[in-house]
Amino acid sequence: MNKGLDHNKRTGALLFSSLTAAALGLMSLNTNVVKADSNSGTQDTARSFNKNDNDSRVKTRVANNTVSQVNNQGVTTDNANTTAPEGNTNGTTDNADKTQNGSVELPQGNNKDSNSQTSAGNDQPETDITKNENKISTKTIKTSKWGNADESYDSDTNVLTVSGSHDKDNPTIVNTTKTLGEFLDQGGRNPDIAKVKKVIFDGYFKVVGNTMSVFISLSGLTDIEGLENVDTSEATTMFAWFSQCSSLKHVDLSHFNTSNVKNMSYMFDRCTNLEDLDLSKFDTSQVKDMSYMFAGCKSLKELDLQNFNTSQVTNMSWMFAGCESLKKLNVTSFNTTNVKDMSFMFNHCASLTNIDVHSFDTKNVENMASMFSMYYSYKSDTSSVFGWDSSLVSLDLSNFNTSKVTNMSSMFMKCTKLKDLNISSRSFNTSQVKTMNSMFNGCNKLTYLDLRNFDTANVVDMSYMFRDTNSLVGLNLSSFNTSKVQSMSQMFYLYANPEKDGKYPKLSNLRTLDISNFDMSSNGNTYDMLRGHQNLLVLKLGKGNKLVSIMGLDTPGTWLNVGKKTMQDPESSEIWSSDQLINNWKDGAKDETYVRETTITAHYQDEKGKTLAPDETYTGTYSTPYEAKVKEIPGYVLTAMPKNAKGLIGENVDDIMFIYQKPTDNGNGKTPVKAADVTVHYEDENGNQIAPNVILSGNVGDGYQTETKAISGYTLKTRPNNATGFFTSESQDVVYVYTKNDQSAKEPGKEPGQEPSDNHNNHNSSGNSKPNKNKKGTHKTNKKATKESKSTSKPNEGREQLGKSTGTNKKTRTLAQTGSDWKSQVGMLFSGASALVLSLLGVVTKRRRKE
Repeated sequence: MNKGLDHNKRTGALLFSSLTAAALGLMSLNTNVVKADSNSGTQDTARSFNKNDNDSRVKTRVANNTVSQVNNQGVTTDNANTTAPEGNTNGTTDNADKTQNGSVELPQGNNKDSNSQTSAGNDQPETDITKNENKISTKTIKTSKWGNADESYDSDTNVLTVSGSHDKDNPTIVNTTKTLGEFLDQGGRNPDIAKVKKVIFDGYFKVVGNTMSVFISLSGLTDIEGLENVDTSEATTMFAWFSQCSSLKHVDLSHFNTSNVKNMSYMFDRCTNLEDLDLSKFDTSQVKDMSYMFAGCKSLKELDLQNFNTSQVTNMSWMFAGCESLKKLNVTSFNTTNVKDMSFMFNHCASLTNIDVHSFDTKNVENMASMFSMYYSYKSDTSSVFGWDSSLVSLDLSNFNTSKVTNMSSMFMKCTKLKDLNISSRSFNTSQVKTMNSMFNGCNKLTYLDLRNFDTANVVDMSYMFRDTNSLVGLNLSSFNTSKVQSMSQMFYLYANPEKDGKYPKLSNLRTLDISNFDMSSNGNTYDMLRGHQNLLVLKLGKGNKLVSIMGLDTPGTWLNVGKKTMQDPESSEIWSSDQLINNWKDGAKDETYVRETTITAHYQDEKGKTLAPDETYTGTYSTPYEAKVKEIPGYVLTAMPKNAKGLIGENVDDIMFIYQKPTDNGNGKTPVKAADVTVHYEDENGNQIAPNVILSGNVGDGYQTETKAISGYTLKTRPNNATGFFTSESQDVVYVYTKNDQSAKEPGKEPGQEPSDNHNNHNSSGNSKPNKNKKGTHKTNKKATKESKSTSKPNEGREQLGKSTGTNKKTRTLAQTGSDWKSQVGMLFSGASALVLSLLGVVTKRRRKE
C-alpha cells in the first residue's frame, strides 16, 4: 500500500510538474503574441512592407537599432568642394578593409541578427507613404545624405535622424561641407529648417577634416541625442557648428576631442538661449581662430576658460561680443602672444564690472577697435536696433603693449559707468594708431584721463573722440600732434538737450580746454567741435587753429582775452560772446587765452530748503580765490560746515549750501548737532603708523578726551596739545608721537645674553601654573603697569616678580629642579619595592596550595 501511495505521490508530482511547465509555456506564448501586436505599425520613421515575412512584421529601413544600410556601390561626397579622405584621390570611399573611413558593406539578403532584409545599392529617397496590412497612413518624410550618413526628417515629430554604422569600431565617416539642415532649407524657400526640434544620431560616426556648420540655422533645435557617438578626434574645424541655434539651452560637449581643431570661429554664434557651457575638457592647443566664438550668447551668465590654450590663436575679434548677461568671465590664463585682432572682443559685455586682462600680451595686436565698447547696433531686413548698457567700473590696461596697434576707434565707447581707466603707462604706445574716432565717446563717469604719453603723429581721425565725456574736469592734450588729422568733427561735443534723454548727464564739468598746440593744416572738418560746454571757463587757441568759426562754441556769458596779464586779472581788450569769439577769430593770427567770469552762490537754508538769510555771490575768473562766511541766524544753529565754503573759482563751481536747524533742548541746554570726527593717530618719529587709529564722534560743542596707548617696543615722546578739546563742524586730527626703545639695553635682573622676561607668559621652573598666594608681585613699570592696572594680573605674576626682587638666579632654579628629581626617584623606588613584595606573596601562596 505504501508502494502504491509512493507511486501515487510520484505520479501526482509528475503531473503537477507537467501542468506547471505547460502553463509556463502558454504564458510565454501569449507574451510573444502581445509583443508582436504592440510593436506593429508604431515606428515614427518610414517603413517598408516585406511580403516574405511570414509573421507580417514591419521593419524600419532607417533609424532602427540594428545594422544600418550602406551603399555597396561606393559612396561619394555630396559636395564638389569636399576633400576625399586621405589616400583616396577619386572622391570615393572604399570598403572598410581598404580605406580609413570605416564604411561597412553588408551582404545582400537577410541579416540574421536583425531579422530584416536589405536591398543592396538602393539609393532612392524614402517613401512618403507608410503601409501595413491593417491601415494606410501618410507621413511627410524627407531624406538626404550627410557625407556617408543617411538623414531623414519627420515633419510630424520635427525630428531629424542621422543614421550610420552600429559597429563602434567601424563608424560612418563624415567629411563634408554640407550642413545637417541644408536639404530642408533649399535656399531659404523651405521653413522646415527652423522647425527641427530634435536631432538623433543613430549609430556611430567619425567627423573628419573640414566638416563645418553642422547644426547651423536649426533655430528651433532644443535637444541633441547621441552626440556622444560622434567622434571628433580627426575634425580640423568646428566653424559655426552651433551657429544660430537660438533655442538650444544646454549641450553636453564633454566627450568632444578637439585636439586637431584649428578653427572655432562662430562656433556658438547667436546661441541666444544657451544658459551654460562646460568647455573644461576642450583641447584648444591647435586653434588659430576664435573670432565670434561666443558672439550673441546673451543668456550665458558664467564662462570659465582658464583651461584654454590660446598660444596659436591669431584672431579673437568679436569673441564675447553681445554676451550681455555674462557676470563671470575667466580669461586670466589666455596666452595672446600671437593675437593680431582683438576688435570688438568684449563689445557689449554689459554685466561685467571688471575684466581682468593683466595676463594679456598684446605686442602683436594691430586692431583694438571697439574692444571694450558697450555700444551695440543690430540690423535686420525690417528694422535696426542700437543702444548701450554697461556695468564696467574699472579697467587696468597698464600692461598693454600697443606699439603695433593701428586702430583704436570706439575702443571704450559708451562705457558709461567706467570711473577708473589706467592707460598711463609708456607701454600704451599710440605711435602707429591712425584712427581714434569715438575712442572715449560716452565715458561720462571719467573725471580724469592721463594722456601725457599719447603719440598721435599718425592719427588721421579724431572725430567724436571725447564726445559726451561730461564728467571730465580737465584734459591735458599738450602732447597731441595733429598735423595729419583730417577730421575733428564733434571731438569735444556734449549733448545739448539732456532733458529729452535720461541717459545723458545734464551739464559738462570741463573747466579748461587748451587746443592751442593743435595743427589743423590737414583738417577739413571741425564741425560742432566745441558745442555743449556750458561750464567752460578757459579756452586757449593757437596759431595752428583754423575753421574755428564752425566749431559751434555756445558757452553762455562773456569771454575776456587775457593778453599780457593773468587769468585772475585779464587784459579784457576783447569782450565777446561765444558767437563773437569764433566769428572774429582769424586763422593763424595769434596765440590767445580767453577766460569767462562765473558766479558761485552761497545759500542759507533749513533742512527743508527754506531760505533763512539772503544768498551771497562770489564772481570771478578761473582760479580766483573765494571764501563764504557763516551767518549767525537767531533761533538756528549750523549743522555742518560745507566742504566748498572756500576755494578757487573754477575748481569749485557748485553752489555752497549752509544748512541750519532749530535747537532742541536735550536736558542740558545744548543742541545735539552732529560734529565732524576727531581722528587719533599713533606714529613713530618718521610718521609711520604703529597702532590703529581711533575715531571719536560727538556733537558740536561737546568735549572730547584722547588717551595714550601702551605700544610694545615704544615710549611716548610727545603728547599733542589737542589731546583734549571740543568737537566742531570741521574734522580734527590728534597725533601721538613715540620713540622706539633701545633693544640693546640690559634688562634688570638678567644675565648677559638672557632673553627679556615676560611677566605675563612665563611659568615657574617646576612647571606649576597655579598662583602663589603667599607671595606678592613687586614694582611694575611703564606700559606693563598701565596694562595691568586695567586688567587682572596673571597667575604666575607674583612668583616671577618675587624671583626678581630676591635676586633668584639660574643656579637657584637649578637646585629647585634637583629637589624635584629626588622626589621622583623616591617614588620610583617605592613602586619597585611594592612590586617585589607582591611577587613574594604570590610565591608563598602558591607553595601553600601545593602543600
